[in-house]
Formats: sequence, C-alpha cells, structure tokens
Amino acid sequence: ALDRYRKAVAAGPNSYDARISLARGLTFDDKTVAEAETQAVEARRIDPGRTGAWSLLAGLYAHARRWPELDALLVEARAELGHRTVEYSAARQMVVDKSDAQRAEKLLREYLTVEPEPGAPKKAHAHWRLGLALEQQNRGSEAVAELEQAVKLDPELDPAKKDLKRMRKQS
Repeated sequence: ALDRYRKAVAAGPNSYDARISLARGLTFDDKTVAEAETQAVEARRIDPGRTGAWSLLAGLYAHARRWPELDALLVEARAELGHRTVEYSAARQMVVDKSDAQRAEKLLREYLTVEPEPGAPKKAHAHWRLGLALEQQNRGSEAVAELEQAVKLDPELDPAKKDLKRMRKQS
C-alpha cells in the first residue's frame, strides 16, 4: 500500500488525500515516522482547513512526547479550525501510550465542553477515554463514572462496556 501512496504523491504532489493517506500508512513503523510527519505537514499546508493532518500530527507529537510542539500545534489548530477535534486526537494517543494521563484528562475535558464537529469522535468516546485517563491516575470512582456516562450516551460502545465491567470487578 505504501508504494501506491508514494506513487499517488509523485503523480499529484498537491493532493491532500494522497499525502494524508501516505502519512497514515507511514505511522505504523517507527522507522518511517519522520516521513509521516513530513507528509502530514505538507498535507496541512495544502489544505489547512481539514482536520486529518492536524490530528495525525497531534498523535505523532503526543506519542513522541514532544510536548512543546504539541502545545503549539493545539493552539494553532484551535485558531485555524475553530473546534477541538485535534485535542481529542492528542489525548487519545496519550491514553493509549499511558504517557501523560493528567494532560490527556485536561484535553478531554476541554473537548467535552463543546459539541463535536460532524465526523469527529462522539462525546461517548471522549468520556470513555477520559475514564481510562482517570484510571491511569488511580482515580477509580471518577473513572467508573466517566465510563458509565460513555455507555449511557452510546450503549453500543463495546470497549467502554468492557472497561467498565473490568473496573467494577476491581473495586
């Protein structure tokens, strides 16, 4: 797939879709993360109004614990895009990596203050991730409450239901 994406970029170097597809494909290998960042930066330059490149960069910076770059990106994204989807992407990566649960909590709480954009993660997902961030901080009762809220908002959110069941057993 990467060869096809590279050919698409070569054929259409100003194609946002080709650049972001290549960037996403490159994120799966630590050896190609720098190239993924380059492609995402170029995609953002091509169309700064689309969320995908911003979110991918936020995830890359969070994963690499490049906090100053992430903070600057979040400020810029909020001003450019006018919504908080990029905060969710950064927080999601922090929760997955278990890298900075307090920062993830803050970003998720900010995300939950506004209605998500069409196509953005729903509030149920944010409550689920917030619950996991709280669990990582050993704040079990608050974590359970967030997971309960996630399941209430989306009864079909199976990962949240699974985590809620697991946390209740631990209590």
